[in-house]
Amino acid sequence: MTVPAEEKTLYLLRHPETEWNVEGRFQGRLDSRVTKKGRAETLEFVEALKLEHVDVIYFAENERTRFLADAIARRFPDVEMRQDQRLNERDGGIHEGRLYIDIYGQDELASDYTRRFIHKPPRGESYEMLAKRVSELLLNVKKELLSGKVIIFVTSSGVIRSILRLEKKLSVKEMFELKIPNLSLIETRW
Repeated sequence: MTVPAEEKTLYLLRHPETEWNVEGRFQGRLDSRVTKKGRAETLEFVEALKLEHVDVIYFAENERTRFLADAIARRFPDVEMRQDQRLNERDGGIHEGRLYIDIYGQDELASDYTRRFIHKPPRGESYEMLAKRVSELLLNVKKELLSGKVIIFVTSSGVIRSILRLEKKLSVKEMFELKIPNLSLIETRW
């Protein structure tokens, strides 16, 4: 895939399937192992990746993103790897490790998108806080993109939703309604 010189592309990539994805648990900053299926799909995904080269891979501070970043690095051995905490999933505080159904099952917060965006769980962070953290990283990376680098962010769905909301000017409702399956590769262009 070749991007015209006047367009700059940042690739957003969600981590492979984990045990907690299968169980329907909120991972947040905690980690669970990549499943056997997730490992196999990662190898297929990386083999089929249609990029001529990758200059920099930014990835979050967890095993699920590190696994995918390392797999891409084996295919593109000259890539620069940068672990960055600003790509960590939203800190879910007391909700981390719990089933989504137990967190949001009967709660009106699940459908009240504006309230859900600003809600900060005890010992956690809100999506609003996540957006501020991610926007700082985007400002830094846009400077690199202007120099023509091919950059991939390997992260989780909450971070990708936040980036897409900022870059595509989505409403909070549109952000929460985005479906981002494991190993989704999304191009954002400037």
